[in-house]
Amino acid sequence: MRQPIGSDAPQPESHKLKQGTPTMGGILFAVGVFVAILAGVAAKLLPLDEESNNLAAIVVVLVLHMGLGFLDDYLKATRGKAMGLRATQKLAGQIAIAVLFVIYLAATATPGVTTTLSLSRDLTVNVPPWLYYPLVIVLMAGLSNSVNLTDGLDGLAAGLAVPAFAGLAMAGFNGLRPENAFFAWAMSGSCLGFIVYNGFPARVFMGDTGSLAIGASLAAFAVLSKEEIPVLIFCLVYIVETLSVVIQVISFKTRGKRVFKMAPVHHHFEMSGWKEVQVVQRFWIAGLILLWLGLLAAGWLAPFA
Repeated sequence: MRQPIGSDAPQPESHKLKQGTPTMGGILFAVGVFVAILAGVAAKLLPLDEESNNLAAIVVVLVLHMGLGFLDDYLKATRGKAMGLRATQKLAGQIAIAVLFVIYLAATATPGVTTTLSLSRDLTVNVPPWLYYPLVIVLMAGLSNSVNLTDGLDGLAAGLAVPAFAGLAMAGFNGLRPENAFFAWAMSGSCLGFIVYNGFPARVFMGDTGSLAIGASLAAFAVLSKEEIPVLIFCLVYIVETLSVVIQVISFKTRGKRVFKMAPVHHHFEMSGWKEVQVVQRFWIAGLILLWLGLLAAGWLAPFA
């Protein structure tokens, strides 16, 4: 399956060269995670009992979003256009999967724990279920779309996922058992390995198959490990990318003027004269800084302060 390139891409001369690059590389993330899980079970690091249901729930979220992204990528490749599912269709699918996840949360809820927000290791805030569950849906659909919007330059989205998943694995508290944290390590490692093929010049794109799944599984893992606040720090670059699109649309519709030369903001820097590799590397550096800040906020670095 080959990736068609839209006519509105910045620096059309360089981006047009990416026409026909193999896509749907996000399937490789699933392979990495499944191998890790099977290895964990074989080594008896992952006991198959009732408490492993949370890990299964995260994997289901990953697979369902991959399926949704696969359909979008398939339509793009077969039509030969950079347009697959309509935005409303994609969002409807994301919300439906998030609702299923929330139903699972409600069905397995532990009173006084499931609907709390952990601001640090020692500080939690009680949130009523009627507010918490909609916030989970917004978080999952929002992060899924954020990674999807960020996936516009070679290696950018995958490179930012490496410290984000690693941060969740290291900062986890009050949720998943420690041994289950290797889902996040497996995703971090899969994304790191994927950069070998996805870094500039990309030999394969993750496509929506990968980007939707990365964002959704970040949200699912964060919710089940009670890291809803740290994940916002780890994923701040993704969030800023989304905000740049929102700001651009609102500004153009209300004032008829653009705030950025092009949105998402990584294209703004491209059109400002930065080379693609420069943009990606500097965004990666921002992701590493956010990893440190997120661990600090979660209290993980407190003993070293």
